[in-house]
Amino acid sequence: WQAVGEATDEQISVCAPLLHQGIVAGVLTIYGLLPQKQKIENKDLAIIHFIQQQTAGILFRQERRA
Repeated sequence: WQAVGEATDEQISVCAPLLHQGIVAGVLTIYGLLPQKQKIENKDLAIIHFIQQQTAGILFRQERRA
């Protein structure tokens, strides 16, 4: 994959740990929101929580295989 552009800490809208059995497997970071999105809403938090639950275990298992 290739990084495009640059982002700064001031642009972070969401930073959520991906925990698997109390161990940090990664971090979900979202830089900025779409122009039509003014703020993070409860439904967004529900999606973020779902992503946290689903990806942490996968990342943890992948890391252990490497």
